[in-house]
Amino acid sequence: MRIKFDLMDLQSFLAVCETGSFQRAASEVNISQSALTRRIQKLERNLGVQLFERTTRTFNMTLAGKSFVKRAQSIVDEALATQQFMVGEGTGEGFLPYRSLTIAAIPTATQNMVPKAIEKFQSKGQRVILRILDHFANDVAQAVLDGEADFGISFIPVSTPELQFQGLVEDRFVLAMLASHDLYKKEVVRWQDIDNQNLILPAKGTGNRMVIDEALAREKISLNSAFEVRQSATNLGLVEAGIGVAVLPEIAIPQSERSAIRFRPLVNPVVTRMIGIISQPQRPNTEAADYFLQCLSEEANLGR
Repeated sequence: MRIKFDLMDLQSFLAVCETGSFQRAASEVNISQSALTRRIQKLERNLGVQLFERTTRTFNMTLAGKSFVKRAQSIVDEALATQQFMVGEGTGEGFLPYRSLTIAAIPTATQNMVPKAIEKFQSKGQRVILRILDHFANDVAQAVLDGEADFGISFIPVSTPELQFQGLVEDRFVLAMLASHDLYKKEVVRWQDIDNQNLILPAKGTGNRMVIDEALAREKISLNSAFEVRQSATNLGLVEAGIGVAVLPEIAIPQSERSAIRFRPLVNPVVTRMIGIISQPQRPNTEAADYFLQCLSEEANLGR
């Protein structure tokens, strides 16, 4: 039996996968949540499988759903490529190459490093639709393993033989604060100097917190936090509001001169993490992926 797919049903399904929420997905595709639910149900009926396991409060993607993601993306890409071809024919411009590239990345990489690489990538005339999956470190590796992303940008080396980790840049942890803060008068700040501050730390269980705790435990240093936050963007918001000082990876610090946030290196000890590329060596990169990785590597080297 040949299955006929509705493009909007597939785009709704992919929106749920990317946002992790029916509500956010509905907003993404500009329809009501009930309409999006009906589209997903219709797609499940056409496929004859359940894509999501739902409860009153949560939902999880089924094995069939995970397996269908890459296929659904390919169908959508092909449909959009065909549409672009016809538009090109109608305007007399001929066929315009259409490709897509999906990148899974930790939030701190998407704040500075990835946007600069995208700017360089697009300045060379690359006609590629970029999809950025904003994930925590462990989820980045899983997205690459599941085939949802062409490659990932993270700082936790992978342990599974199906994936490989290639170091890109060493990122140190720094103290973010307002320029008016007393600690900003110092050229460098010791970890021992911040224990009595209104301190904002990465939440326990996050990859950043694990790196910090392991390094400080070796030096027998303990810290007391006033706030624990999972997202670096939230940390920066608290700092900018003058609520406290935050320990953050350096690449998360805004580089705009208009930003009110400043930072100082943290020493004794210097704590770092290696940012790198996670990929599946058995799956060759596309031309677009190779070129984007080149742009990313150039940006990482410029930042050193």
